[in-house]
Amino acid sequence: MLRGIETELLRKLVSPRLARKRRFRFDPRSLHACDLAGMADFRAKMLQTGATVNEVRLMGDLPPVKGGDKPLVSANLRGIEESSGAGNNPDSPDSPD
Repeated sequence: MLRGIETELLRKLVSPRLARKRRFRFDPRSLHACDLAGMADFRAKMLQTGATVNEVRLMGDLPPVKGGDKPLVSANLRGIEESSGAGNNPDSPDSPD
């Protein structure tokens, strides 16, 4: 549907000699803005897959935040050997055996 609107705008508003050089493009992401739950889910998935906080904020026309350019790593995706803290290592002197 958007493609048809883009074509119609190009046909009616741009002269034929400029039609090959100019294009109308709609951003389909803005259509999802009215579905807040869907947009929140999409942004959460973007963060989980490596997008930075500032990249996600940019999608919502929000200003960047300090420290928001560092990608976040989910603690749920780390191996058990990589976890830190007492009680995780059975060979540790603090181990309850």
